[in-house]
Amino acid sequence: MIFDPNLAIAEVALIPLIVGLIQALKRFFPTLHSNIWFGLSLLLGVVFQVAAYVATVGLPAGFTEYFSLVVMGLAFGLASGKAFDETLNKR
Repeated sequence: MIFDPNLAIAEVALIPLIVGLIQALKRFFPTLHSNIWFGLSLLLGVVFQVAAYVATVGLPAGFTEYFSLVVMGLAFGLASGKAFDETLNKR
Protein backbone atom coordinates (compact mmCIF):
# COMPACT_ATOMS: atom_id res chain seq x y z
CA MET A 1 0.00 0.00 0.00
CA ILE A 2 1.34 3.42 -0.93
CA PHE A 3 0.56 6.26 1.47
CA ASP A 4 -0.04 9.75 0.18
CA PRO A 5 2.20 12.11 2.19
CA ASN A 6 -0.74 14.53 2.43
CA LEU A 7 -2.71 11.90 4.35
CA ALA A 8 0.03 10.51 6.58
CA ILE A 9 3.00 11.31 8.76
CA ALA A 10 5.90 8.83 8.54
CA GLU A 11 3.56 6.52 6.59
CA VAL A 12 1.08 6.46 9.49
CA ALA A 13 -2.45 7.40 8.44
CA LEU A 14 -3.60 10.45 10.38
CA ILE A 15 -7.18 9.50 11.27
CA PRO A 16 -6.36 6.20 13.04
CA LEU A 17 -3.40 7.92 14.68
CA ILE A 18 -5.65 10.64 16.11
CA VAL A 19 -8.26 8.11 17.28
CA GLY A 20 -5.52 6.08 18.97
CA LEU A 21 -4.10 9.15 20.71
CA ILE A 22 -7.54 10.16 21.95
CA GLN A 23 -8.14 6.63 23.26
CA ALA A 24 -4.78 6.63 25.04
CA LEU A 25 -5.33 10.07 26.59
CA LYS A 26 -8.81 9.09 27.70
CA ARG A 27 -7.33 6.33 29.83
CA PHE A 28 -5.23 8.90 31.70
CA PHE A 29 -8.11 11.37 32.07
CA PRO A 30 -11.31 9.26 32.22
CA THR A 31 -13.45 11.90 33.96
CA LEU A 32 -13.16 14.59 31.28
CA HIS A 33 -16.29 15.46 29.31
CA SER A 34 -16.66 13.86 25.86
CA ASN A 35 -16.74 17.27 24.15
CA ILE A 36 -13.12 17.78 25.18
CA TRP A 37 -12.12 14.65 23.28
CA PHE A 38 -13.98 15.78 20.18
CA GLY A 39 -12.37 19.23 20.36
CA LEU A 40 -8.96 17.67 20.83
CA SER A 41 -9.47 15.51 17.75
CA LEU A 42 -10.23 18.66 15.72
CA LEU A 43 -7.13 20.37 17.05
CA LEU A 44 -4.93 17.34 16.41
CA GLY A 45 -6.30 17.04 12.88
CA VAL A 46 -5.27 20.60 12.07
CA VAL A 47 -1.90 20.38 13.85
CA PHE A 48 -0.91 17.06 12.28
CA GLN A 49 -1.99 18.16 8.82
CA VAL A 50 -0.01 21.40 9.08
CA ALA A 51 3.02 19.48 10.35
CA ALA A 52 2.78 16.91 7.54
CA TYR A 53 2.40 19.62 4.91
CA VAL A 54 5.32 21.69 6.18
CA ALA A 55 7.51 18.58 6.46
CA THR A 56 6.78 17.33 2.94
CA VAL A 57 6.11 20.51 0.93
CA GLY A 58 7.44 23.41 2.98
CA LEU A 59 5.71 26.53 4.20
CA PRO A 60 2.55 27.51 2.31
CA ALA A 61 3.11 30.29 -0.20
CA GLY A 62 -0.13 32.19 0.22
CA PHE A 63 -3.57 32.45 1.74
CA THR A 64 -5.06 29.84 -0.60
CA GLU A 65 -2.56 27.19 0.52
CA TYR A 66 -3.03 28.10 4.20
CA PHE A 67 -6.81 27.93 3.82
CA SER A 68 -6.65 24.57 2.02
CA LEU A 69 -4.35 23.25 4.72
CA VAL A 70 -6.70 24.25 7.54
CA VAL A 71 -9.73 22.83 5.72
CA MET A 72 -7.94 19.52 5.20
CA GLY A 73 -6.88 19.49 8.86
CA LEU A 74 -10.47 20.11 9.96
CA ALA A 75 -11.61 17.28 7.72
CA PHE A 76 -9.13 14.93 9.39
CA GLY A 77 -10.19 16.15 12.82
CA LEU A 78 -13.89 15.74 12.09
CA ALA A 79 -13.35 12.29 10.61
CA SER A 80 -11.30 11.18 13.60
CA GLY A 81 -13.87 12.63 16.00
CA LYS A 82 -16.62 10.67 14.27
CA ALA A 83 -14.48 7.53 14.26
CA PHE A 84 -13.91 7.98 17.98
CA ASP A 85 -17.65 8.46 18.58
CA GLU A 86 -18.33 5.23 16.69
CA THR A 87 -15.95 3.33 18.94
CA LEU A 88 -18.06 4.48 21.89
CA ASN A 89 -21.31 3.38 20.21
CA LYS A 90 -19.99 -0.17 19.60
CA ARG A 91 -19.72 -0.92 23.31
